[in-house]
Amino acid sequence: MKILHINNSSEGGGTETYISRVINALDSLGYNNGLFIQKFNPGNHPLQALSNTRYNISKLATYIRQFSPDVIHVHNINNFKILQFLIKIKPCLKSIHEFRPFCTPLRIQPDTGKICDRSLSVHCFRHGCFSLNPSSLYRFMADRSAVSVLRRFPVVWVMSHYMERMIRPILPASVQLDVVPYFYDPPSDNPPPLPAEKRIFTAGRLVKGKGFEKLFDILSRVTIPFQLRIAGDGPERRRLETIAFDRGINVEFLGSLPSSELIQHYCWSRLVVFPSTYPEPFGIVGLEAMGAARPVIAFDVGGISEWLRNEETGFVIKPDDMDMFANRVTYLLERSDMAEQMGIRGRNVLAERFSSKEHIQKLVQVYQHLGGCR
Repeated sequence: MKILHINNSSEGGGTETYISRVINALDSLGYNNGLFIQKFNPGNHPLQALSNTRYNISKLATYIRQFSPDVIHVHNINNFKILQFLIKIKPCLKSIHEFRPFCTPLRIQPDTGKICDRSLSVHCFRHGCFSLNPSSLYRFMADRSAVSVLRRFPVVWVMSHYMERMIRPILPASVQLDVVPYFYDPPSDNPPPLPAEKRIFTAGRLVKGKGFEKLFDILSRVTIPFQLRIAGDGPERRRLETIAFDRGINVEFLGSLPSSELIQHYCWSRLVVFPSTYPEPFGIVGLEAMGAARPVIAFDVGGISEWLRNEETGFVIKPDDMDMFANRVTYLLERSDMAEQMGIRGRNVLAERFSSKEHIQKLVQVYQHLGGCR
């Protein structure tokens, strides 16, 4: 069976890591996988966006003719014209890795991170999600159209029950909506013991909403010496470097790293922090930390609490309670015995609930159903 995966990027975040792991797992089972990456720039002027859409559809049509897939797995593609094109020609599975392109009741406002209880309407302009300029008006119309196309997919996947609550209201009952969590298979070797040094690690794109500026505020309240490493890159890097320097934070920015290299940095640490204030659809960093048997401290936003067990595998902190976050960081830096116990429990939870076996098995079943195979 031939599976074509389509996404708007080939590197940079959790979605791309997930796609790579899925393709590797399917390859090992004998499936033939293709990957198409659209030319994508979210800041384009409407005329440029339309030009890019025509280019993408032309290239995609050629690729599909050459590869001849049985099923198309659509990931972070939210351009309504591309979605319309795909759903007409091949059976498709749509995985929703983020909710912002789809305006739902209880939608998260992209600029503030606050929950909005209104559907896509004139209120979106009054509350600042959209502006009265050509680019913003085009995006408004494109979002409305994307929702209408999304409702026509036979099967939609989300990775957390939090996402299910966000997406279900905009889908008709005829659409099969499945909740299938992300997975991570750590190296088979047992991770090294926690270091004697007080080390903290985190990873993520250096963009607003990921909470790195807030992390520096939190860590400035930690009075014992520590080392911090951050893996990831993005438009906020220079500003964050300046903020860290001004606050005297001992931090090393590692830049963007492949998954194969991240494990050594998880193992380097005593604990992992996940400071995102944006309601994360899932938070794959947490699974990677659990694979290294490291405890995690994170804010209780989005789907975080679906994999992080408070006081068992780490700490789930009430949003904006930076004093408590700093307190829990200090606690685990000082109590290596508790950090070790939480890390071991996290690795066990990972093996029980978030391994690839069940995820890939369900994925194959959906592919076979959509492709007409029995």
